[in-house]
Amino acid sequence: MKQRIITFLICSAAAVAVMAHIHMSSTHYASGQNIVIAYDGLPAGAEVLIYKGLSLQPMLESQVVTGESGTITLGNAYEPGTYTVKAMHDGAEVSQQATFSVADPKVVRGASRIVVLSDIHVMAPELLIHDGKAFTDHVATDRKMLRQSAEIFSTMTDSIIRLHPDLVVITGDLSKDGETASHHYVAGELRRMKEAGIPSLVIPGNHDCNNPGAKTFDGDNWAYAPTVTRDEFAQIYSDFGYGENVVRDPSSLSYVAEPLPGLVVLGIDSNEDEENRLVSRGDDSNVSHVAGRIKPATLQWLLERAREATRANKQVIALLHHHLVSHFDKEETLVSPYVLENAASVQRQLLEAGVRFVLTGHFHVQDVARVFNDEHTDSLTEVSSGALVGYPHPFRTVDFNSDFTQAHLHSGFIRSIASMPDLESQSQAVLSSCVPSLVRTLVSLYWDRLLNKLSDKLGGLDNVRLIMDLPETPAEAAALVNEYLGDAARRSYMLLTEGNEHLKRTDDLMNDINTGLDGMINALVKPLFRTAVSGLLRVELDQRFGTVFTSVYHDVNNVGTPGECEVNDLYLDLELPRPTAIERVVNDGASTRSVDYYDITGHRMSEPGQGVNIVVTQFTDGTTQVIKTVN
Repeated sequence: MKQRIITFLICSAAAVAVMAHIHMSSTHYASGQNIVIAYDGLPAGAEVLIYKGLSLQPMLESQVVTGESGTITLGNAYEPGTYTVKAMHDGAEVSQQATFSVADPKVVRGASRIVVLSDIHVMAPELLIHDGKAFTDHVATDRKMLRQSAEIFSTMTDSIIRLHPDLVVITGDLSKDGETASHHYVAGELRRMKEAGIPSLVIPGNHDCNNPGAKTFDGDNWAYAPTVTRDEFAQIYSDFGYGENVVRDPSSLSYVAEPLPGLVVLGIDSNEDEENRLVSRGDDSNVSHVAGRIKPATLQWLLERAREATRANKQVIALLHHHLVSHFDKEETLVSPYVLENAASVQRQLLEAGVRFVLTGHFHVQDVARVFNDEHTDSLTEVSSGALVGYPHPFRTVDFNSDFTQAHLHSGFIRSIASMPDLESQSQAVLSSCVPSLVRTLVSLYWDRLLNKLSDKLGGLDNVRLIMDLPETPAEAAALVNEYLGDAARRSYMLLTEGNEHLKRTDDLMNDINTGLDGMINALVKPLFRTAVSGLLRVELDQRFGTVFTSVYHDVNNVGTPGECEVNDLYLDLELPRPTAIERVVNDGASTRSVDYYDITGHRMSEPGQGVNIVVTQFTDGTTQVIKTVN
């Protein structure tokens, strides 16, 4: 009898699922077309959710149904991509899924088009002599699709040749780990573009020179592979940023080029690989520096080149591997190797020199962030591109108008390659599986700092050990973090790699973070002290990380400040002021001699007009001060 009842309940549930339906008036929509979902047979209280692509988080637009049948209007603002519609009730799907797609809008090609790539991390095929345990162990904790990296870049090259842009730029990490063979493979693909009439500019990333990780793999064994020096890097890429048509900084791999008339590109070397140590070259240990900085002399050289271009009425953009702008609150603290040293000072100086558009990579996230000057009259926009070699395999196109004062940013993706038609889902699984190792790396990096913070708060390490069951090693601490926060960390990082987090629901993620933090505190604090200490620790964590979670999940930086800013990560129209041919010299306090006004195009006016004005003050000592104002 019991068995018959169970069978009846199972069949009844299946019947409900079969009877419930979601209907799409179309499975393919043009950009801007209104999307309507019809449903019938759903139980009251069921929730209809929409997921973009392979995202683990649903879109914001969801609806709890009150009747068995009806319609849901999604509107006409959905981004290009594929979408899945699910109906959920009491934690289970209660209908078959429906799918639809939104086509790319027709992008009018600008006067100039640039394709932007980052972190392509190509591993030359000959470095994998025989696949086996050595390479399997190597990639077990790597978020990149290294086995497929060369084919991914070759596929991208084919796409670029079809797109036929006016320029391709790559913002560093061209190779897996600086292998000479990998760089020659990349240069060969760039040469293929060049032969099709498409020029390229590259800059090095932290993986590209003097890297102790350069290896070959042969079954169970590995061996060191040759890795390029900085001079060899410049030689290999002599046709792609380091040749006769550029001006080189004498103390770094930075350069200035004008690949398109009126557009000046600062290729900025922000790496510290000169301080790397390599056993393969006779050092006693391997050391590879991930963090970034611009040498003082190099920064001054770059600023002067930017001012020269501005005085010549040319637009200036910069290529940089490390982030110049924090893409979420406390990025410069929590993952400091990904943000340029003294970033705030460099931001200000570049902005004053006329640089308002920066292309970066390094963190493997698809994100756009913006910072303002103190007067909130000018801004610098940084476009960080995700890794071509990892989920979701993004690239960018930027279409400029004729004088480079308007830029339209559009994102594209490599969804499949010949050897792996399901590349996207395979690489998502790889990324997901590697997040625990990223957590271990971060915990190890900040373990001593965490101990010092706890010691300061609780009156010394002896008190910490009295009150808490403290992990003995960073590995044990990381295991605890992964136990309580690992799933939320995995889904959060996935959001960052996809971009436009603010368009997706994240309330469940925030709940999981809060639950995980409470669980971890209870696991750490001994029962006798939980009442007195747990609340204090939780307040401390909220103060330190509350804005971090808000920043990530709402896709804003500088949360709660006048500089708080949300920018579309995937599709963006950007206004760039036209450069003025006016010397920018800071006044030292001399009295005013005259004040002139210019509009944004550089034409002189008798008095300030509406909109943006350039106010030029001449002083008695011969210096000039230029301020941009908005009326």
